[in-house]
Amino acid sequence: MLPLYFLRQISLRFNTPSQPYWCFVFVSAARSFTNVGIKLLDPQHWEVQYKLSLDLYEMSASVSCMRGDIVTMSTCLDEIVSHAKTFNDNLKASELLVQLLVSQSKFNDATTNCLAILKEFEEVFPSDLSLDLVRSELSKTKILLQNVTNLDQIKLLPRMTNREKLNSMKFLNALGKVSKHSKPMLIPLIACRIVSLTMDFGFCQDSIYGLALIGYCMVSIVCTPLIDVIPLCCILNCPHKNWKNSFFTPKSMNLLSTSAKLARH
Repeated sequence: MLPLYFLRQISLRFNTPSQPYWCFVFVSAARSFTNVGIKLLDPQHWEVQYKLSLDLYEMSASVSCMRGDIVTMSTCLDEIVSHAKTFNDNLKASELLVQLLVSQSKFNDATTNCLAILKEFEEVFPSDLSLDLVRSELSKTKILLQNVTNLDQIKLLPRMTNREKLNSMKFLNALGKVSKHSKPMLIPLIACRIVSLTMDFGFCQDSIYGLALIGYCMVSIVCTPLIDVIPLCCILNCPHKNWKNSFFTPKSMNLLSTSAKLARH
């Protein structure tokens, strides 16, 4: 399908900052093909062409997100939410909705959306957060990781394949990024949950967020000696594609500092 081809090319081009023009060309082409596809759908397409309709509206919302066209993106997401038959069919739209809400600085709504999705995956967070609760969860995670002494042990974890857990990790990652603005005290709990899922179900790309974050939280909140969390931080040197430099950016370090400061007060 042509729009899918263009979207794949876009993802490749975004890793090449020196060619922003081609990014724009590919996004524009993908949007044109997707819009034509939507116009060619049957008038009763949600009944007779459900899967195709879902794919096209998801593509249109994704491309609109890339272009910063929040009006079209919002319209497409409304269509999907109104007609999705199952929870899983609505997941991509929910993921994009979080991005839309963040772009509009609606961080509380984005957080609420993530928490609602995670609840469906039985990943529930307490509504009343306290420093004692945070320290308790971090202490449990410290015990879980007490036998992790080097990078090789983490690299030997199996790859996560459980689709439900992979989706949970994706929304935990998204929740961590918006919690800075809405519920910073959630951040250590999110790190603990990501680490727990990683140890129980295997490693995935979203694991890097929780493993690096838990190392920082251990040092800044429960005062764990730095030497004990070096194996977690060293995972940043893993050669796996897209894992290097994926966490310790200025923005993410600012997020970590926020949670640490709150925990100390």
